[in-house]
Amino acid sequence: MLKGIIFDMDGTITLTEPLHHRAFADVFMEFGIEYPFSDHIKRFAGVGSKLTFSTILKENNIKFDDSVLAECSTKKHNLYKNIVQESEIGTVPGAKEFIDRIFKRGLRTIIATGNSDLEAVRDILKKVHVLEYFPEIISITEVPRGKPFPDVFIEAAQRIGCSPSECV
Repeated sequence: MLKGIIFDMDGTITLTEPLHHRAFADVFMEFGIEYPFSDHIKRFAGVGSKLTFSTILKENNIKFDDSVLAECSTKKHNLYKNIVQESEIGTVPGAKEFIDRIFKRGLRTIIATGNSDLEAVRDILKKVHVLEYFPEIISITEVPRGKPFPDVFIEAAQRIGCSPSECV
């Protein structure tokens, strides 16, 4: 029996992937690397900064270490926060209506996101008027392995008191 709905945020509720792309592209430009939106969407949407930076830098034969990855991730994070503050945020068509219907049915809801900045996640959800539907938000920073591993979704199910088989 269905008891809970686990939502990702970027691309599922909100149309924020172009904003993530813009922040990544700005950081990659410092290395002279073009980072097309199509590449971002096909290969890296939702997988996290560390994997994105390490893969693209390696593919472009740029030497790096953990400190370079950390610096890139911090720059991307700060750029993204600024972009979010100055941008209109769209929602996936029908997402708000769907969330409202499942809330009225009494299903448990939670966000399980690859975004490590929970403050930014809350700001975005507030901006699109759905924060009140999500009493809990979990990010990949709270589990041993980030996406594409299922850890964040398994933990999300546990937090809303459901087994994964009771969730979508």
